[in-house]
Amino acid sequence: MATQISKAALKQLEKTSYLASSMRTQKPIVNARLADLKLELLAGETADPASVPDWDHLQEWGISKLEASALDVRQVDRTHRHKLVHLDKRRDDRVTFVDEVNEDYRQLRQSFSGTYGDNALALVGLDAVLARSFLAISEQVSELIVRMRDPGMAAALPEPTAGQSPIDLEVLATAWEARTEKLDQMSAEIDTLINNAQESRVLVQETLQRSQRLYVNVGRLQEGLYRLAGLGELADRMRATVRAPRKKVDDEAGDSPPAESEEGSLSAAPDEGSEAST
Repeated sequence: MATQISKAALKQLEKTSYLASSMRTQKPIVNARLADLKLELLAGETADPASVPDWDHLQEWGISKLEASALDVRQVDRTHRHKLVHLDKRRDDRVTFVDEVNEDYRQLRQSFSGTYGDNALALVGLDAVLARSFLAISEQVSELIVRMRDPGMAAALPEPTAGQSPIDLEVLATAWEARTEKLDQMSAEIDTLINNAQESRVLVQETLQRSQRLYVNVGRLQEGLYRLAGLGELADRMRATVRAPRKKVDDEAGDSPPAESEEGSLSAAPDEGSEAST
């Protein structure tokens, strides 16, 4: 799998970074215009200076929140990718180990066949090649171990051919028990890594959604400041368009209203006289 940042995270980073950069670039102009507005607000005899907001602080707050949101997106996406890489690595390790087990199993069958003959393979559970799935391999090898440790197995086997020495079943059972334990441990670890990756994926989605909400709402706030400062052209470019797709509801699901979700993005405003898209 790719170790680079995901497309969804990269897209969100581009949007939040661009908005924060634009706000910082335009802030001197906005502050100057809003300073003039403050003078107008204080022109009345009863005007209270404390009632005029700190426009610079408000914009800095938005910029800092966008930058913090971008950092969160970057970190959770990186953590998720690291978990996926680790998961893939452990899966590859298991495949490599199973390949080794498969070769050892093939040699074990040849050894039993050469010592006791092909008819003896079924007695110890070696009459079939190794299974393909990990669970089936574990079960097949476990059955092999049980048969090798059967107290009557040594007597049930035929005499070794060509004067060969009998095979030590307990030694083999112990060796194969270690193999199946290792396979089971690797599979359990992989299951845990899968759960961790699923949890981190949910965290990535939640972080992206929070970042998107912040991006839209800070953009709306900044648009309002631009309009308050008399910078209509900047406000038009900042206008947030919000889409709320309505999900289809199955006819059998009842009469409950369909769920709504909000997804926003900042874009150029429509032509003068046209309505903002929703």
